Amino acid sequence: MIVCTGGGTASENESATEAGKMAEWLIAEGIAEDRVIVEDKSVTTAQNAIFTFDILDEKYPQVTQLAIVSSDYHIATGVLLFGAESTLRSDWAGNETVKVISNAAYKAPSGTLSSMFQAGAPIELSGDKETAFEIYYEEYDIHELPPLDK
Repeated sequence: MIVCTGGGTASENESATEAGKMAEWLIAEGIAEDRVIVEDKSVTTAQNAIFTFDILDEKYPQVTQLAIVSSDYHIATGVLLFGAESTLRSDWAGNETVKVISNAAYKAPSGTLSSMFQAGAPIELSGDKETAFEIYYEEYDIHELPPLDK
C-alpha cells in the first residue's frame, strides 16, 4: 500500500491536492490503483500524520508498518511527526498500531521549513491547534491556511 498525503497547498492550482497529484503519477507509472490510498484533506505536516493514521486505523488495519518518503528538507519533520503520532496512538503497554520503520528522501529543487514553523507541528499534535495555527500563519504562507476548526 502507498499512502499519498497532502491537501490543496499549491498556489498555482488551488483545485489540485498534493496527494491527488502523487496518486496520479504513481498510477501512471504502473502502480495498481487499489494499492494507492489518498489522504487529501491535510494542510499541515501534523495533519498529514493525524489524518493518515485515521485512515489506516479505520480502513486498513492490516497495515502495521510504514516508511516515510519526502523531500530532503522535509523528511526529518515528517519522520518525527509520524513517529510521534504513532506513539500517541499506542496502547497503555506501548504497542503501536502502525510503526514508522524507515524513511527515504529525495533531493528537492528548493525549499526550507523555518525552525519556528516546524515547532508548530508538535504543538498541533499535542492538541493545541490554536497556538500551532498562530505560528503557521506568522511563519509560512501556503496561499492561506483554512480557518481553524475549534
